[in-house]
Amino acid sequence: MTGGILLPSEHEISKYLLDTLRHVFHVEYFISHLRMGNSPIQRPHDIVGEGNKFEWNVIKGLSLQYHTPRVDFATYILPALNLHRLQHHHLMWNESNTTAKPVDMFLGAIDATCSLLENRAYQGGSHSYEDVKKIFDNNPDHKIPWTKIIVPRMAAQPQPDLERITSINSFPNIGVPELIYEKIVFRAAETISMLQQRGYALQQ
Repeated sequence: MTGGILLPSEHEISKYLLDTLRHVFHVEYFISHLRMGNSPIQRPHDIVGEGNKFEWNVIKGLSLQYHTPRVDFATYILPALNLHRLQHHHLMWNESNTTAKPVDMFLGAIDATCSLLENRAYQGGSHSYEDVKKIFDNNPDHKIPWTKIIVPRMAAQPQPDLERITSINSFPNIGVPELIYEKIVFRAAETISMLQQRGYALQQ
């Protein structure tokens, strides 16, 4: 707590950054392996552009999802989530959007599927592909055609070994294009430096 404002701890930020890094690789892996379009907008996924998950105003809010005891969602987490929703892929996917291209919708479907496969407490933990299909049956109409294409194709692929990524400071390439990997490494280093300037050591 600083000046009456709750800021995340080093442990909370480290956990958030690691989970985010795994999600970036998860989505980029399937973008590459499915070959269903490769938009150059705000890539690598989630960590560049306005509202990206490695910028401070997003980090300081979303990291508090790991805080004990739980913080008030609307006060601490929702503002950062709304900032992240300014990302292009969310603007295209979240609402029926006449400017969305097939590549945008395929990315949205991959992103949504990856998030449900991952172990996120606020979504009830990790889900199987069969669970994901059932959840997506309740999606808005504009999303359903894209998830019906994407989910079976993702399930048929070899799955990326996200558990090999154990640190934000150093991590292997688990199957994304080399240029994307190099950009992820750069953004991670840039983010660590920014957080060190704010007093977070992030030693792992």
